[in-house]
Amino acid sequence: LCPSAMRTSLLVLAVLVALQSVAAGPPATCPCAHSTANISDALRGKTLRAIALIQDPYVFDPDNSTNPDLSNLDGIVVRIYKLLEENAGFSLDLRPASSISAESRAMYTSSFTACVQDVQKGLVDLCLGDLWQTPERLQIASFVSPMYTTTMMLAVKSAKSPVSLTQAF
Repeated sequence: LCPSAMRTSLLVLAVLVALQSVAAGPPATCPCAHSTANISDALRGKTLRAIALIQDPYVFDPDNSTNPDLSNLDGIVVRIYKLLEENAGFSLDLRPASSISAESRAMYTSSFTACVQDVQKGLVDLCLGDLWQTPERLQIASFVSPMYTTTMMLAVKSAKSPVSLTQAF
């Protein structure tokens, strides 16, 4: 994709995460039917509350600090949202993962799932990080199409016949 088409695709996919909580309300039809211009107009000038879930290479502190400066974060997801901020005219109010509500932390052992719970409760607009769509998280909130997908592979020593994951160890 050319850069402008990529920006448009990312904008449509990622901004929908926060559309319901910052726009005039949930869309009457499938969010995919909304134009990029309408989404940008709905978000222009808004501040989205986002919890930064530190996980290299998606969201990380380049100084590797134990108490990171949130304005200095970098990573794949951070760069995508900086591009979205620039093109859609909204800003992010970044908060540390420690700001996830005590109630959500008590309900879930995963800070990622607890963050999704805080989005559902309206305490924040989005979780900035590498989130996987799991059955548990789908019971809490809806997900839009992924901004990107990855494939995880495991390399094992060559064998004469195919080896399952349980046989490899």
